[in-house]
Amino acid sequence: MNWSPVVTNRIFLGILVFCTAIVSGQESLKSKVREIQLSTPATVASSKLTFEQDMKVISPSYLQFSVTETDDKGRAEKREYAFGLSDIDQRSVHSYTYKDRILVEIRTKGRQKLIQRSLDGGNKVDYVGDLTLLARNAANGHSLKEALEEAIPVAEEYDKNALNLHTYTDHLDWLENNIESVSLPKERIGQELMADKDRPAYVRFERMRGTREESAVFNLSLLNPSSLRYEMSGSELFLEIWTKNNVNAIKYFEGDNPTGFRDKLVIYAKNMPHAKKIHQVLEGVVPLAEVHFGHYSPDIGTIPKAVDYINPRIGNVVMPEGNTRQKLVLEDNRAILERNETRVKEAINNEYIFDINDIDPRKLILDNDKTRFILELHVKNGQPFIRHIENGRALNFRKYVRLFFNTIDDALFSKEALQTILDKNENKLQVKQNIDRIPFYQGLEALGNTIGKVDRDDISYHQEVKLFNREMSGITFKKGIDEPKKTRELVYEFSTRDLNRNQMNIEVSGNRIWVELFTKNKQKLVKLYEDGQVQNYQYRIDIEATDAVNAKDIIALFRKIEDLDTE
Repeated sequence: MNWSPVVTNRIFLGILVFCTAIVSGQESLKSKVREIQLSTPATVASSKLTFEQDMKVISPSYLQFSVTETDDKGRAEKREYAFGLSDIDQRSVHSYTYKDRILVEIRTKGRQKLIQRSLDGGNKVDYVGDLTLLARNAANGHSLKEALEEAIPVAEEYDKNALNLHTYTDHLDWLENNIESVSLPKERIGQELMADKDRPAYVRFERMRGTREESAVFNLSLLNPSSLRYEMSGSELFLEIWTKNNVNAIKYFEGDNPTGFRDKLVIYAKNMPHAKKIHQVLEGVVPLAEVHFGHYSPDIGTIPKAVDYINPRIGNVVMPEGNTRQKLVLEDNRAILERNETRVKEAINNEYIFDINDIDPRKLILDNDKTRFILELHVKNGQPFIRHIENGRALNFRKYVRLFFNTIDDALFSKEALQTILDKNENKLQVKQNIDRIPFYQGLEALGNTIGKVDRDDISYHQEVKLFNREMSGITFKKGIDEPKKTRELVYEFSTRDLNRNQMNIEVSGNRIWVELFTKNKQKLVKLYEDGQVQNYQYRIDIEATDAVNAKDIIALFRKIEDLDTE
C-alpha cells in the first residue's frame, strides 16, 4: 500500500504525540515518587523501638517499602511491602498519632488484598489491604501524606496508558509473551498460553504444577471480562475469569486426556504489577476477539441456509461410548429432529416433532456434558408441546429438546442459525394469521384433511368431519376409539355458529395431545351419541391430534371457518 506524504506525516505525528505523552507521564510520576521517597524518614525512634525504613522503586508506579523494627534488646524484625500506587484509595491516606509515634496509613481501593507482604526473609508471603508508614514528626507526617495523595492520580493515569496495545494481535502477542512461570517460596508453577493458528480466537493454556500437567482450550470471545478478579491464597496471587453466562465452554485436559468442561480459568501472576497487566490485557482482548471471531461467521441468512449449516454439525457427534447421529427436517413450521444414538450395548432411535414457532428464542440454552456441547431448545411458557417417539413408542410430550455438537463453535453458530429460522418463521406466521376468514366448504374440506387417524400406544382414534346441516352450518364429528378390549364410537353434532372462537385450547397429558372446543358461554348445545345411543347435550368437543402442529392447525381452521349463512 502506498501512503501519501500527508497521511504518513499524520501517522508519524500521532505516534510522536502518544510517545511524548508516555514519556511526560513517566517523568511526572518519577517526580511524585521521588517526593514520597524524600518524605519517608530512614530512621524513626520511639521510646522502646527503633524503625528503619526504605522506599524503593520497582517500576514507575510500583514501590517496595521495607521497615525493620528493633527493640531495646537488639531483636529485629523486618517486613517488606510491595504495592502499586494506582491500587491505593486516595481518600484513605491519613496521618494520625499513636502513643509516641506519628503514623501514615494507606489502604487499597475496596480494601482488596493487593499489597504483597514478605516476612521471615521472604519465606512467608501473603497479601494485605493496608500498610502503615512512620513519620519523624507531625510536619513530616503531613508532607508524607501529601506526597502519597498527589502521586496516586498520576500513577493511575500512567498505568492506564502504559500498555500500548490496540489490535487483537497486539493483545494476543502480549499474553503469549507475558503469561509465564511463577516462582513461589516453596514451589514453581509453570504456565504458557499459545494461540491456536487453525481456529480463530482460540488459545491453549498449559500449566505444570509439581507432577500435575493440566491444559485448557477455549475461545477468548466467550470470556466475560466483567468477571475478572484478583485472588490471593498465602503466597499465591492469581486471577480468576469466568465465561459469559457461566457456560462450561473451557475444555480441560490432564495430560492428553479430556477431563470435562468448566466455566472458569485461573492464571497465576508473579506480583501485583504483573497481575494488573494481565487483567488489563484480558479485559481488552475479549471484545477484540469477538470481532475477530465474528469475521468467520457462516452465511445463515435464510431458512434453507440455516438448516444446511446445522445438519452437518449435528450429523455425527462422537462420545466415548459411541456416537450420536442427528438430522433436523423443517416442513413449513413443523420440525422433525431425528436422533440415533449408538452405544456399545444398545442403539436408541428418537424422533421429536414440534412446531418451530413454539420455541422460545430467548431460551436457546448452551450447555455441555463431559465430551459434547448441547443446545437446548425450550418451548415458550414451558408448555409440553414436543412429541417424543423412542424406538417407535410414543413417550410423554416434552418441554424442550436437545441438539448435540462436537465443538462450541458449531453450537454457537448453530444457535445463530436457529435464531434465523425462528425469526423467518415468525414472519411467515404473521402472514398466515392475517388471513381472517375461510369460506365454509373450503374450511370443512381443510378440516377433513387435517383431522384424521391418531395412534397412541395400543389405542387408535378414527376421526372424520362431515356436513350435517347446511342451514345451521352444522357439522358432524365422528370419533371411533379402538381399544384392546373394546371399540366405541362418539358422534358430535354442532353448529359452527355456537362455537366460542376465543376458547379453543390445546391440552396435553402424558403422550396424548388433543383440542378442546367450547360453545359460547358453555351452553350445552352439542348433541352427543355414543355407540348410536343419545347422550346428554355437551358444551365441549374433544378432537385428538397427532402433534402440536396438527392441534394448532385444527384450532386455526375452526376459528376462521365462516358460517354458511354469512357467505
